Amino acid sequence: MGEFYQFDFSTSLDTEIKGQDLYYSETLSLVKLLDLSSNNLSGDIPEQIISLCAVISLNLSRNHLNGEISKNIGEMQSLTSLDFSFNELDGPIPESLSNLTALSHLNLSYNNFSGEVPTGRQLYTFDSSSYVGNVYLCGPPTERKCSDGEANNTNFDMNEHAHGFEMIWLLVSIATGFVGGFWCVCGALLLKRTWRVAFFQMVDLFFDNMYVKIVLI
Repeated sequence: MGEFYQFDFSTSLDTEIKGQDLYYSETLSLVKLLDLSSNNLSGDIPEQIISLCAVISLNLSRNHLNGEISKNIGEMQSLTSLDFSFNELDGPIPESLSNLTALSHLNLSYNNFSGEVPTGRQLYTFDSSSYVGNVYLCGPPTERKCSDGEANNTNFDMNEHAHGFEMIWLLVSIATGFVGGFWCVCGALLLKRTWRVAFFQMVDLFFDNMYVKIVLI
């Protein structure tokens, strides 16, 4: 299985596509059609792919790509066709997709996208077939209505994870503080004899008072 993140899109591309060894160097920035479909690729989609500003057709379908679509994908202004279908991509669909005014074909089907489908401009022209197979997507043109939470926050899952990490750090901090305080007290009692004597006298006095109260009752 090929790992997509090992490709360098900044200056060159050296990879095997459909049984053929291909190498792009100075001409990479001039590539207009990029079809890496059905190549058993895995990993995140590299951020550097956004720099291929001349690409008009980008097809990464039928791989094992995961992670999120770059929020900067709207910078690929030349795109007329975008196909990320049949992968394992997740997270929200970037709002910047609505900036691709030349886009006439969009296929994000059969992934794990979540949240509300972005609207506006060119995105109004695509029907539900562009998003089918993403059970956590909601809003037109899908058949699933968004709840208030989904409509107000398409990054719901990410916020939940962030909240979980905050809770973990809070618990770790509390535990660390408790252990530190406990050993400070114990250390002081072990190292200073006068403190030990005073501590045990205080304990004896406490139990004496409790005994007297119990007897009087």
